[in-house]
Parts: sequence; structure tokens; C-alpha cells
Amino acid sequence: MMSSRMPFTLVMAVVLAGCTWQPRTARELQEWVNDPDHGLVTEQRFGDLSLRLSYQPAQLLWLRDLENGDTLEASSSDHYRGAHQFVMRIQADGVSNLLDAPSPAGHDHNAKLYYYTTLVQDDLLLVVGQDTIPCAQAHFERNYGSAPFNNLVFSFVDEHQEPFRDDLELIYYDRAFGAGPITFTIRRDDLLDIPQPKRS
Repeated sequence: MMSSRMPFTLVMAVVLAGCTWQPRTARELQEWVNDPDHGLVTEQRFGDLSLRLSYQPAQLLWLRDLENGDTLEASSSDHYRGAHQFVMRIQADGVSNLLDAPSPAGHDHNAKLYYYTTLVQDDLLLVVGQDTIPCAQAHFERNYGSAPFNNLVFSFVDEHQEPFRDDLELIYYDRAFGAGPITFTIRRDDLLDIPQPKRS
């Protein structure tokens, strides 16, 4: 009985491997990333502040460039090897505009705007194993109060040969509200499960 089952098991393994889902568009992969079950989205609270962190994989960045016709970056997904990009949604309870929220640190609207557009990059660190990587760039998306939250988009460049050698631990000190350190963790196992885009 044992020997008759082995071929069937091997056949099923091959069939399942061939059925691995591969996203065709950036939108498909973004929807996959946004599903909390896949481990690339995590949330933290600090007092009245809510922070939702979403990891943006290299595969997604490559698909976006491909669809936007940016031929230099889209020529190879290797262009993004070692790039760790995140989007952090920051929201404060009870206000329609994050920058108008009361700050325990005593900062007004303009001071918080200056912090997020000019200084915040210095307060973002990425720890991968024994390596601590500074933030390469950060961009605060202004929405002029059209939503009760703002997105902070930022990235790190990891020059190690194996970017997914360990969990990613993001450490954030938010000086606009005096919050931190706030730590987010993206597990290595979840990073390794990110599907590869289907090449046409």
C-alpha cells in the first residue's frame, strides 16, 4: 500500500507546485499584500495615535514600473533587489486632520507638517538580523484634510547579498506626537511567501 501511494503523492506535489498563483498586474499583487493574512500589514497604537504599516515588495514596485512604461527600472526586477519600501498610515483619534490633532509634545499644525516633510527620515530605522539600516528617503503624502489620516512612504536600501536573511524590524520614533519607539515586525517566512509576478 505504501509504494502505491508514493507516486500519487509526488504527482500531487508537482500539480500543486504548477498551480502556484502568480499576479499579472500591480493591482492584483497590491490586493494580495493588503490582505492581513499574508503578514505584510501590521498595526500599532500609541495613545490616540494609530499606525498601520504595509510592506511594499520589490515585485510590486517592478510591476508598477512595468505598467507605467518606465523601461529603465522595468527592464529587470533585479533593479529592486535589496529595496525595502513601506507605507505607514498615521491617524489620530477624534480629528479629521492628522496635523490638527493635539500633540503631547506641544507641536502645532505647522511644526508637525515641518517634521513629517523634513525631519521624519531621521527617525526611521530598519533592523535586519545584526544590521541596522538608516532610511534612504521618506515622503509625506499631504491630503489637506480630505481624509483623517496621512500616508508616509519610505524606503531602505539593504546591500546585503540576502535581503530576506531575517525578520524585518522597523523602529519608529514619532517626534511630532512624542510617540516611540514604536516597533513593527514583518516575518521572514511571510517575505519569502510573496508571489512572483507572471511574466508575459
